[in-house]
Amino acid sequence: MPPGSRTPSRSSSDHAELREDLGALVNRARELAVGEYETDSIGELHLTLLPRALSLLTDAESLFSEIVAAFDSPQDTSSHTDGDMEGFLEAVDQLVTDGPGARVGDLAFMARLELASRRERLVQLGGSACPPWGLLDACSGARRRVIKAATALGQGLARLSNASAAPDDGFVTEIAVSLTTRRIYARFRRAVDRTSADASLDVRRRLRLAGVQLVVLFNRPIYEELRIVDRREFRRLQSDILAWLRNPAEDERAGEKIWQDLAAFAQMLQEVNRRAELLQHDLAVTGELLDELAHHDDARPRWAEIDRLAHGLRGRDDAFDDLVASKGPRDLGAWRQTLRRVMQSLEHECPDVAPRDVLGDVSTLVIRIDGKERTN
Repeated sequence: MPPGSRTPSRSSSDHAELREDLGALVNRARELAVGEYETDSIGELHLTLLPRALSLLTDAESLFSEIVAAFDSPQDTSSHTDGDMEGFLEAVDQLVTDGPGARVGDLAFMARLELASRRERLVQLGGSACPPWGLLDACSGARRRVIKAATALGQGLARLSNASAAPDDGFVTEIAVSLTTRRIYARFRRAVDRTSADASLDVRRRLRLAGVQLVVLFNRPIYEELRIVDRREFRRLQSDILAWLRNPAEDERAGEKIWQDLAAFAQMLQEVNRRAELLQHDLAVTGELLDELAHHDDARPRWAEIDRLAHGLRGRDDAFDDLVASKGPRDLGAWRQTLRRVMQSLEHECPDVAPRDVLGDVSTLVIRIDGKERTN
């Protein structure tokens, strides 16, 4: 019998109780909004964020231990990925894809080890001369691990009980996180580009508009999933903008320098497209779109299917985004031409990368991460 697939020692009603406990744990982890602490000093973080993060990890470990005991999971540490957040998160994705109902014990055991390691790391950081962003990074990673593991376990228990997962069970794959990040970064970059192109705006007005865009970004659910290096730069830019705007006597040249820094960083955000998982995804989706368009004449293309696939490419290419967002008549020729160019660019950029199908309905997962879909 495969590891972790033994007959559980709990009944379906017990599974329901565990699912409720996991749901409460996820809600608690989500309430730990690390972004709200990003302007605090290290002393303040030790008094506020750190105790909350340690308490969350301790309680999560306890619940996962209960699930390990319920499923009599063998104590195998071969799948543990200590120190590598991406490795752990992708391992959880793979377990869910393979069928989380059969691997609940394994998943709980792996997650318990991972969280124990994170808790020990936080304790060490709390007693060292750790800079604020180092502690923020560690707490953010711990929070993300708790949510990832708990939502995956909830989904697995639902399948074991033959119960339907909630419409928003909270579980999302890492590719969906990357796709959402890319789309949000593209929106931010294009907003900066539009502001730069407006000759009627002076530097003060431009910086005010940029400040609004930053606040919008900070309040998006996806913000907690962004890489800490990007979050730190967003906060630095916000601090520089606010300091300049609050001083009417500031030199306009200093304001222009801040704007140039912001515009340069906005352009650098396009580097998200170079992530391996996005390159693999985009090759697969672009190929599917070209196939879909090749098999239909101008009269009867399957636009519902095309739109579903196109959603996954949002943020890679501005011209393609404009086609997707257009409210006018569909120009099949323009779609084909643009997608061929995107494919050529992908093949040139990553000749050794093989296409990879996405896990599940990514469009649903992306909307789940970032709330109601917006068209801007």
